[in-house]
Amino acid sequence: MISLQQLLGPYAGEPWTEAEIADGIQTVRVWNELEAAAAVDGVPAVINPATGSAIGGAGNGGARPKGSKVGATRSKHQYLQALDRFDPARAFMRWVLSYGLERAAALGMYFEHPQWTRSWVHGQILPPGDGFHRWGIFFVPYQDLVKNPPTCIALPEQQLALVQAFPFKATA
Repeated sequence: MISLQQLLGPYAGEPWTEAEIADGIQTVRVWNELEAAAAVDGVPAVINPATGSAIGGAGNGGARPKGSKVGATRSKHQYLQALDRFDPARAFMRWVLSYGLERAAALGMYFEHPQWTRSWVHGQILPPGDGFHRWGIFFVPYQDLVKNPPTCIALPEQQLALVQAFPFKATA
C-alpha cells in the first residue's frame, strides 16, 4: 500500500494547499484500491529501492514541487493528482490491460500509454489536457510524436485492450 507520506516523498515540506492534499489522498486511495485488486490476481507490489515504496523514479515519481524541471510543465504530479508506480517487469501494466481496465476506469484513473513508460505506470485521477492523443483511459504524454516517439515496444496485451500498439513511425 502507498501512503500519502510516500506520495509526498522528499517534497513533504512544500506548501501544499488543502485541495492538493485532498487530491493526494484521493490519488493514494484509488491507487491502493487498484493495487489490492491486482494483488488478488497475484500481481505483487514491487518495492523500488530508490524510494522504499512502490513509487517509481528516484524521488520524483510521486509529488513534484511547482516549477519542477522533471516532467511536463503543470504536471499532475505537481498537484498530487498522479504518481508513477514502479513496474520494472511491466507486470502491473499487463494486468491493467488484461483485467483491470474496467476497475481503473470506474476509479476515474487515466494512464500514460504503455509504450512511453518502460519501467513504471503513470496513473492520474484527472483526464489529460487538450491536445493529447487519447484512447479511452490511455494517453500519449506528448503532442509532438516526431520529437517524442515511443520508448519501448508494445505489450502483447495491448492487442486485447482498448489501447492498441502505437506505430513507431509517427506521421507528420
